[in-house]
Amino acid sequence: MDTHVFASLAQIRVLLVPIGSISQQTFEKYASEIRTFDAIRLGDIAVEGTKDERARFQPKPLSTGYLHLSFPSHPPPHSHKALSLIRPSHFPLAIIGVATCSHSEALPDIVSQFNGAVLDMFPPSGMYPLARNCFVFEEGSSSGISPSGQQTELTIFPEMMGNRKLHIGTLLGEICSQIFGEFGVLIQRLESPIGNEYLNASLLPVLPLLTDMP
Repeated sequence: MDTHVFASLAQIRVLLVPIGSISQQTFEKYASEIRTFDAIRLGDIAVEGTKDERARFQPKPLSTGYLHLSFPSHPPPHSHKALSLIRPSHFPLAIIGVATCSHSEALPDIVSQFNGAVLDMFPPSGMYPLARNCFVFEEGSSSGISPSGQQTELTIFPEMMGNRKLHIGTLLGEICSQIFGEFGVLIQRLESPIGNEYLNASLLPVLPLLTDMP
């Protein structure tokens, strides 16, 4: 956490990571575009149409105020996993991969590398990230690229897209909505009888595994 950022504990941390063969210069170019969205209006967040626990923390229609974001590029060390419940502000609640691509045949490799990067940074049994997406920026394609139906974790940005910044803002709103929804599921697990047992079991409690839930 950057101690010089005012109210940094209240920011939603979204981890940005390079995927594939993207150069550092190109990654920083696209990451800087994403980082321009340091706040999103609550009224612009796409609320999931659900009535279950995922709706618990979703903003109400026409809500005022803002959700403040920060975009680190380094994950917390694995040794900090024990703090995940008592200090969620220390962890990225979402992860966005940043990649470039020039032909559709490379997309499966990007998906594999993105999923591998997530597993390297976050243990499978961990709580975070609550949302993930890989932004693939088209570069040097002559015919355009598009993901298959199985590649839902990818979002393609065509090279000639004229409203890219608007699209990025919309996607960040959707990611924030996913975070709110998954946070509701997480809290429901903690409020269950077995969740209370886990909370009272140690000084650094952990979230009960889904396999332990009734």
